[in-house]
Amino acid sequence: MRNRILFALVAATLPAAAEDSTAIQEARARSLLEGLSAVFQPPAFAGTVPSRLRLVAQKPGQLWGNNLPPVWVADMETPRGVRGHLMWEDGAAGRLVEFALDEPVSPLPAHGGLLTGLKGIQQFPVSGKEGRSVASGCVPTAAGILIRFWSETRLSNWAGDAPKGGREGTEALASRIRKRLRMMEIPDSSGYTDDGMTLSGALPEDLKRAISRDAAEQGISVRTEYGRFSAELLREEISNGRPVLLDCLVRLPHKPELSWGHEITGVGWLEWEGLRFAGVRDNFFPTRNDETTRWIREEAFGGILTVHPGAER
Repeated sequence: MRNRILFALVAATLPAAAEDSTAIQEARARSLLEGLSAVFQPPAFAGTVPSRLRLVAQKPGQLWGNNLPPVWVADMETPRGVRGHLMWEDGAAGRLVEFALDEPVSPLPAHGGLLTGLKGIQQFPVSGKEGRSVASGCVPTAAGILIRFWSETRLSNWAGDAPKGGREGTEALASRIRKRLRMMEIPDSSGYTDDGMTLSGALPEDLKRAISRDAAEQGISVRTEYGRFSAELLREEISNGRPVLLDCLVRLPHKPELSWGHEITGVGWLEWEGLRFAGVRDNFFPTRNDETTRWIREEAFGGILTVHPGAER
């Protein structure tokens, strides 16, 4: 199990010499989109057109250098004007790496499952050491999204004094979990954030204990388990209506030349063309819709934290 400091930030783009021509890669992008349109509820990806294709390599000397291989990246837009992005491997195989469409779209039952009604938020400024503003951090923010789901569906007392529902409620829950974690402040020297805000990170292993303690203080019984990521376990949890927390090593979709260790809320699973993907609410991925799902291939994930609710006491 990887013992990483996880933090959420933002990214940019560095072209690299293309081994295959852009024309060939555009054909590959269209083929991938055609395949996705067949496994998602229509209209979803039907008629989607790729644009602005580029080969993106990792930025040298970034704060969190991960040596991820170059990928092809394309913007996309549906006939209805919904936008998204697509990433796939460079080279002959051109396997899909990740994708997202900025609206709620669900896979067909034969190919995957997705929890609905689980709303995401983006990281937000909080007061850090010496009173300066820092990012709330991906670890507590991902947890706040999960706790809001349970407080709105089955465990109403878990919200405690936090506002019920809405972005303010999720931020309050994330802030409450944040106080239970050992947060590290990390200056943004690589351009992850647009305004240079200091980042913050925490260990995903600490999250298990923080969630259990928070639930207990609100009179909630939960069972939490943290272990190595398993696509089978993800599918089981989602199929039983339980979101999870996932730690991963990923590119920033809007600045894919940057990457980092990241914590996100798992809400879906997908199997397609021999590949398996996790659907997530990403707390550092600017979207127009708060139920937009980012689908990321399973190799990116290191750990999974499951939360099984018991009862309100």
